[in-house]
Amino acid sequence: MKKQEPIIKHWDRAIELVRAGRGYSVAELDEVGLRDIRFARNHGIRVDPLRRTNYRENVQQLEVIAKTIIDSGKPKTKKGGN
Repeated sequence: MKKQEPIIKHWDRAIELVRAGRGYSVAELDEVGLRDIRFARNHGIRVDPLRRTNYRENVQQLEVIAKTIIDSGKPKTKKGGN
């Protein structure tokens, strides 16, 4: 699975332009449930602490990434009873 890059939107003469960003904003990480920036960076998520925007597209990308990180961190328990 290729990691998608965060996007940045800006306007130029009434045209919305979209480009790749340096990292996800703290607000986007917080909305997904990743409140610790160091934890996110240690798992390969790029963070741009200077950004203040919160784009829905970025949050949707982060939801998929965060789910895999959180699921991989859960301990495996055996079902059965010995």
